[in-house]
Amino acid sequence: MPWADRVERLLYEGETCERRFDFGSGSESESAPTTLVVTSHRVLAFTPERDGANFRQVDRPNVDGVAVTTTGRSTYCWRALKLGLVGIGLLAVSAAVAFESLLSPASLESAGVDSSTPGMGGITGALAQIETMLAILDALILVGGLVTSAAALAFVGLSLRSRTRRLVLEVAGGDDVAVPIGGGDDGIVAVGELKRAIRPDPVDGRPPTNAEFDS
Repeated sequence: MPWADRVERLLYEGETCERRFDFGSGSESESAPTTLVVTSHRVLAFTPERDGANFRQVDRPNVDGVAVTTTGRSTYCWRALKLGLVGIGLLAVSAAVAFESLLSPASLESAGVDSSTPGMGGITGALAQIETMLAILDALILVGGLVTSAAALAFVGLSLRSRTRRLVLEVAGGDDVAVPIGGGDDGIVAVGELKRAIRPDPVDGRPPTNAEFDS
């Protein structure tokens, strides 16, 4: 049985559980199961299937706010940007310059090179080989631009797939607590419910004064 189902064993004397929020436990959810428990004293976060600590706790007075953020792997974005720039550059060169045409018959004639001129047969044969190599270079530049652009699009797709939504507890004087949540509306709903669960009870009928929890 996971610790999230044994919260009572982690409670201090006189501490009681007030609210529990489970995320990623549905059969269609892409998020690993995570749990937030609001007690009379603290907020307990259980993330056993995520990197880092399996459990974190925050005293309720130290919670400055609750928000939902979306993050992804920045390395995918950078790779997509770099490959995209290279691919666009190669395609632009391929469209603007045809290296093969530099040694075409018309170009050679304009330069005064004629294969019928005595002694020019061997030179024009070498130029024909160079022209073939330039044609291959043209093809390589075009293919390189297409392949690099396709790789950039692939990294864009990976970046989009790596994006996850997190419910973040903003902690005064400490590291924020981020809990992965699914892509539905549960996180948005949980923000309001968490704020109401974490803020102090009204005193003498007056609402709490902390602006983060007034909404």
